[in-house]
Amino acid sequence: MYPAYVVAWLVSVAILVTSGRGVGVVDLIPLTLLQSWVPTESVYFAANAVFWSLSCEAFFYLVFPYLYRWMSQWKVRKLLIVGALLVSLVLSVSVAVSLTGTTEFGIWVVGFFPPTRLCEFVLGMILALLIRREASFAVPLWVGSFVALAGYAAANVVDDPYSRVIVTLVPFCLLIWSAAQADLNQRPSVLRAKPLVTLGIWSYSFYLIHTQAMTGAFEAMDRIGINTQELSDWWLFAAVAASFICAVAAAAALHYFVEAPLEKRLRGRRRSRSDG
Repeated sequence: MYPAYVVAWLVSVAILVTSGRGVGVVDLIPLTLLQSWVPTESVYFAANAVFWSLSCEAFFYLVFPYLYRWMSQWKVRKLLIVGALLVSLVLSVSVAVSLTGTTEFGIWVVGFFPPTRLCEFVLGMILALLIRREASFAVPLWVGSFVALAGYAAANVVDDPYSRVIVTLVPFCLLIWSAAQADLNQRPSVLRAKPLVTLGIWSYSFYLIHTQAMTGAFEAMDRIGINTQELSDWWLFAAVAASFICAVAAAAALHYFVEAPLEKRLRGRRRSRSDG
């Protein structure tokens, strides 16, 4: 994870320098993966706005072994109760922030503070454990997909802080549950198509590099005389599609030349140490 992240950070810094926006000390903080612990937008969005989530994920990976050792002993009933309590906790935090005013601090608590976002991670662990317990709560994939799309649409119309997490939390859980069931039962699904599986493999690299690649594509268009601010709707759509293709290509390169080989090397070192 970290090598690809560092490369994406270097690209972001290079874009900041070449664009004339400059780089400050705050842009070094993402290298520590601690940026989301600071309730200031200029810090948790430093270098590149998408990097904030890696700070949360590093925290999740740190606590995962301890959580799993504890949670793996739970029965289905306890897993369901804790899952419901976690959803209620996220809703309560959203309501509390809404009632006290959607300040920068409140938005940070709901959307970026690692312990708050840990609720979603633990819910994911609960889903995985329920699947392993063979919990019999069948949800067709089309239902999970429809509910998830509805939640995504709702997130675009409701106000902060509800749009951050709570309106998509349960719908996305249903989608994950239904997709996992379909996969385990070997049901035919478009999600299992080889191109989509490949894109899924590239998805981490895509997340890291997509803003830089798309920004670079638009800047390149401007340099060759294409004023993207004045394009018609169809031409603007074509420009966005072209920048998206550039982002996918950049993600593939980051995956094959950085993420995959370095991950293989690191895993190889771990095996050799364990064998020794």
